[in-house]
Amino acid sequence: MKFSTSSSFIFGFLALAQLTTTHADYHIACGGKTKKCPMDYAKVPEDSGSLFGARCCSEMSFENCEDPKSNCSVYAGSKGPDKECFLEGTHDDAVQFCTEQVNARLCTCNEVLNKCAKGTGCGLNKQMVWCAPDQM
Repeated sequence: MKFSTSSSFIFGFLALAQLTTTHADYHIACGGKTKKCPMDYAKVPEDSGSLFGARCCSEMSFENCEDPKSNCSVYAGSKGPDKECFLEGTHDDAVQFCTEQVNARLCTCNEVLNKCAKGTGCGLNKQMVWCAPDQM
């Protein structure tokens, strides 16, 4: 098999690479009181350096969580095992907080927007928080 290294081949390959390479966006949503937040929902570029709080959710009960609200099927919380709050950090830090310290997961954007985690503490009802986009 022979490979061409012509400039047209290289240019075409680079153009294809640019078309198929996308930067990931992270997602944020209002933590509870949508009229008090600057917006309901937004996408944040992965490399923006933005810092937000976190709400954690799970289908099973976990320490310091609230029972599911009438319109939700998940337990939700904002506090870790020592009742510490995740008020500001990167998306990766928020995911780590929810999975490793809380033994839950980052709430999906729909769960946050449906107010499943509203009133779970830490003063995040009026703040934008990280959320998982998998169910948007």
